[in-house]
Amino acid sequence: MALIKCYECGKEISSLSNNCVGCGAPTKDIYAIGQPIRIENLEVAQFDYPDMLLPNNAIKICRDIGEGWHLPTIEELNILYINKDKIGGFNNGHYWSSSIGRDLPIFKSFNIGGEIGAGREYTAYHVRAVRVY
Repeated sequence: MALIKCYECGKEISSLSNNCVGCGAPTKDIYAIGQPIRIENLEVAQFDYPDMLLPNNAIKICRDIGEGWHLPTIEELNILYINKDKIGGFNNGHYWSSSIGRDLPIFKSFNIGGEIGAGREYTAYHVRAVRVY
């Protein structure tokens, strides 16, 4: 179980809760963390965020989940890619990292061997939150 921030009122609530105890907003579909999975020095959200996001929104959503959660750096995303079968639940698509290359956000492809590219700030990709433990 982890504490997450409600996207409506900002109150800290359990990631296992269906609704915010402060305002009643649904949590399961908004922050699909599930049971975090430990890989190397990371806790990885069990699930992707339910929607593909633009990079700035991806950074904010991951931070808003709760203490220590963040959009992975490209190094952390490489760890996720190497362990994607052990972690499970990844889509065969692109995932945002918080790293910047050539003044653009960097993403990693999980469907064609993990190539890295510089994305565009107006392109939506998948998001998986992590935190260091």
